[in-house]
Amino acid sequence: MNKEQKISEKVIQIVEDKIGEYPCFVQTPFYTEDVLKVFLKSYKEMWYNHYIDESSVVRMEGLFNYGDSGIYVYYNGGEDKQYRLVFMSDSTKRDSIILTIKGLNKFKIQELWK
Repeated sequence: MNKEQKISEKVIQIVEDKIGEYPCFVQTPFYTEDVLKVFLKSYKEMWYNHYIDESSVVRMEGLFNYGDSGIYVYYNGGEDKQYRLVFMSDSTKRDSIILTIKGLNKFKIQELWK
C-alpha cells in the first residue's frame, strides 16, 4: 500500500454531508484482510474502489456506514491484503471508536521489529 495515499475529498464530503459537519478522524495501524470481512458481514459498504479480474477481487479502498451510529469507516489497502482504517465522525464519537478499535486487535498486523 502506498503510505502517501490520502482520503479523497469526495469521500470526506460524503461523510460531511451525512453528519452535518467536517468529520474528525481516528486512524489505525494495519490489519489483515479479515478485518474487512467483519465489516462486510454487518455493515453497508456505501462506496468502494475495487480491482477485479477473472480470478480475484482486490479491495483497494472503500467506505462503510457503521450502522446508525454516525460513524463511517474508510479503508485502503490493496494487493498485499493489509488494510488501514480511518474512522470518521463528529467529535462526540471518539470513545465508541476507541472501543471498536480495541475489539479489532486480533486482526492487527504485528510489526517484526517490536
